[in-house]
Amino acid sequence: MELLNVPEKNQVFLGRKMKKCILLVVILLVYFPVFAGGFNDYESILFQQIMDFQFNAKKITDKNEAVVAYDEYWQQLKSDEVQSSISYEMSNIIENIFITAKNDILTQINPDSEEMKEQILAQYEKISKQQDEVPISERNPYLVISSSDLTTAAMKYLPKSQIMKLMKQGQGIYEEVIEVYPTFSPVLFNLGIIAYMTPQILGGNKQKGIKYMEDAFINATYDLERYDCSILYSQVLYEEKDYEKAREVLSVAKKLLPEDETVLLIIRLNDAGYSLFEYMTHKDKIDKKLKKQS
Repeated sequence: MELLNVPEKNQVFLGRKMKKCILLVVILLVYFPVFAGGFNDYESILFQQIMDFQFNAKKITDKNEAVVAYDEYWQQLKSDEVQSSISYEMSNIIENIFITAKNDILTQINPDSEEMKEQILAQYEKISKQQDEVPISERNPYLVISSSDLTTAAMKYLPKSQIMKLMKQGQGIYEEVIEVYPTFSPVLFNLGIIAYMTPQILGGNKQKGIKYMEDAFINATYDLERYDCSILYSQVLYEEKDYEKAREVLSVAKKLLPEDETVLLIIRLNDAGYSLFEYMTHKDKIDKKLKKQS
């Protein structure tokens, strides 16, 4: 069977903005997996296409155009030809990724959007039942990561008591995955962010977090993973005042996407003495200072 062909004009899958990544990662760390195991040949190539699709989307500036292109691509993935060639598990991974991604695009257009609420909650209920049936160590790591992403999107609509429970489960889930896949970059990086950002009194460990992130950066496989690791790891290094290494790590993202808005913003922030983390916390204040410097 011929593999799904993704036309170049449709390769505009919109990735998550760094703001969302940073703000949500301390709740239930999420990262799209880019590890080459766990799929048959067809699924591996198809997943590569999806990752490339997401990476190329970072070049798209018109969000409404991205929504249209995203829907067209998603429809291709729902075709009988594709669905008959993939496992039930792979089908769920795709649904997790695309439901979450479309929700992200829509909330970038309108932060109060609830257009995807019904689909998010339906998929959340579906994967929750499956997770109770299969131990984490026996699940495809892509399913674990994409399910975490979907769960993060669902938190907006869940009771606070349930959210607290999910927050406590997050780190344990990743630790179980890394026991089976010790070089799985997305999980290494998420564990790094958890360890780095969690206060020491609550079990955090900055040095351990930095080591996790370094390992994740070294083991990055796809361009999407290299880009995301480069962005956040560079800013952790900047926070630690290792400015030379921070510039070196950030140069990877700059090389991948020279005109990327996030990369250019970080370069401007760092040159002015601010990290991306500071900017996310004090955006309005820093924007005013940068405007005065212009």
